[in-house]
Amino acid sequence: MKAKPVLFISVTALCLLSLGTTSSAQGDPKKFSLVLSAGYGTITGGDIPKVLDGMNTTIRDLAALSGFTVADTLEPAKWGPGLEAEFLFRPARNFGLSFGTGILRKKEDTHLAAEQDALAGISVGWTATYQVIPLQLSGYYFLESGSKMTVYAKAGIGYYFGRMTYTSRTDQTLLGIGWDQNDGEATASGLGFHGGLGLEYPLSPTFAIFLEAAGRYVNLKDWSVENDYSADWGTEHQTGRFWYAEKLVEASGKYYASLQLFEERPSNPDWRNIREAAFGFSGFTLKAGMRISF
Repeated sequence: MKAKPVLFISVTALCLLSLGTTSSAQGDPKKFSLVLSAGYGTITGGDIPKVLDGMNTTIRDLAALSGFTVADTLEPAKWGPGLEAEFLFRPARNFGLSFGTGILRKKEDTHLAAEQDALAGISVGWTATYQVIPLQLSGYYFLESGSKMTVYAKAGIGYYFGRMTYTSRTDQTLLGIGWDQNDGEATASGLGFHGGLGLEYPLSPTFAIFLEAAGRYVNLKDWSVENDYSADWGTEHQTGRFWYAEKLVEASGKYYASLQLFEERPSNPDWRNIREAAFGFSGFTLKAGMRISF
């Protein structure tokens, strides 16, 4: 009855010894590395696509009631570039821990117009730049495949600092000419999560290249805003936070998604589903990079 446990322990010890011998033959990985990468990927945008779609639908519904012709559509950008740098500590062959940072960025420049016989019309423009800088802590698991290739998985948590600069402008010609414009900057920060799968190929004992498919969940709220509102009568400086609200337009009898600027949660009988605006940086990225060990 005691022979089986002894045999199991003996076989296990031989297997571990064999694995250890193979690993030593391949050479132990260096403990410290600098990891640099660049990529391109999707960015969800959170409430921004909803608000732009609300503006599209508002103009189209009102244009249909007034006999206007609509051209173009406000389109949110879905892709953006990113850069990342990590300091990787690898205390064991299969495990690593890294601390990193980087930048993820995207731009939008989109317009919508409606007119009637070139005598009356309205145009709406939205230009914005979004960027987020994370401080990330990641855990790695490495799985060597063959004599060269290494497959790895990573996951972790980060604190993200978001920033948005924007310009929104409306021009209208209807019983006169009028315009207004908002120029502003908004900032927010919060926690996010990330993970990825990669394939690494060493070119020397201290240098390797890799490809990685990564995903992240980042949804930032409590955006602090500095805004300059301009019209033909002058300019007014405004501060506050962004709020998401669905506004009732009496002409169509429908509610439309909008972005509002107030210090505190607004209250209006013609608005519904009022909440803090959330701008999302979630998405997937395909990136390539290099690892320099020392």
